[in-house]
Amino acid sequence: MTDTGVTTEVWSPIGHGFSAYQASSHGRVRSVDRTLAGGRRCKGVVLKTRVSNRGYLLVNVRDDYGTVQTRTVHTLVMLAFVG
Repeated sequence: MTDTGVTTEVWSPIGHGFSAYQASSHGRVRSVDRTLAGGRRCKGVVLKTRVSNRGYLLVNVRDDYGTVQTRTVHTLVMLAFVG
């Protein structure tokens, strides 16, 4: 007997100024493996979330210009899969 309720997690690049991140179909956000200036390598990790006072999941991401921004997870997932 096979379990048909199990779905595989699909990762899609977010883009739109956040090229170092991917969002998943299960509502998670991760950074991608990359090489920094000077040759240092960074391994990508799934970002930790926190809950806003309005009940939304939040993550801190760094945009392509280096500015840290707090974004809602559902917005990043929408950017990755819808545009």
